[in-house]
Amino acid sequence: ASATGYVGGYSDTWDQISGNDYVEAIVFQFQTTAQAKTIMSALVDADKASEANVSSTGFGAIPGAVAVNFNTASDGTYDHDIVATKGNRVLAMTYVSSDINAVNRIGALAAQQYRAL
Repeated sequence: ASATGYVGGYSDTWDQISGNDYVEAIVFQFQTTAQAKTIMSALVDADKASEANVSSTGFGAIPGAVAVNFNTASDGTYDHDIVATKGNRVLAMTYVSSDINAVNRIGALAAQQYRAL
């Protein structure tokens, strides 16, 4: 952890009672903004490398954020990730859903979590 400048963090998960959908928010804090940006890039690169059928775009609701969509279902669900930095913190949100286009549903929650950082 000291090599990356990691200082601390937390995570929350919201799980749907009657289905497979869930949302996870993870916040990482680093010593510097540069370290946070390095980790954000590594998270996005890891997402892209984990599956052949992945698309990524900017996410306009959060400056500099990246939305990553997994376009192949795993166990009938699709992962939708939004990763952003704010100062020395990284926000990584994942929405797992049976809907391939669900990244738009996580957008408002991601923007809310980002503002709270």
